[in-house]
Amino acid sequence: MDSPENVCSINNNGSMCRVSVSWDKRTGCEAHIRDFTPIAIDMPVKHGGTGKNPCPHEILFSAVGSCFLGTFLVFQRSLQVKLIDLQVSVEGNVELAESGKNAGKYEITGIDVHVKAVVEGDQYEKDIVGDCIRMTKEHCPTTRALQGSVPIKITSEIELVAG
Repeated sequence: MDSPENVCSINNNGSMCRVSVSWDKRTGCEAHIRDFTPIAIDMPVKHGGTGKNPCPHEILFSAVGSCFLGTFLVFQRSLQVKLIDLQVSVEGNVELAESGKNAGKYEITGIDVHVKAVVEGDQYEKDIVGDCIRMTKEHCPTTRALQGSVPIKITSEIELVAG
């Protein structure tokens, strides 16, 4: 059963999710999300981490990719696209600001999302997948939440397989 601290309730207007993060008494933490196995997160090796678990930036970039993929699937299913494969790769840049108000602080300076879809069909199906990608760009809540503070570039490639 969900603990009162870690919930995700969904209603007609959206959802409210609460997670907790606890220090592992070493160089990282565990993220507790509902009743799932805790996710171990570590500091980057450069800052004393062990390198045995992903760092927070990698978790953030994973959230961007998985939310984009999931949002795409909502549109793909509603439009009944014959999807064979879908891969989303995310590359993010974390840099130490050398000047300005954030001098000496690390900041995420850009996120590149690349979508590769393999679809069965013809040019019509390919166009529908393109529409799904455009709608996903407009509706993905994670990328929309980050836009305005972090430049996000989304590129795509669509491969057709004869049906």
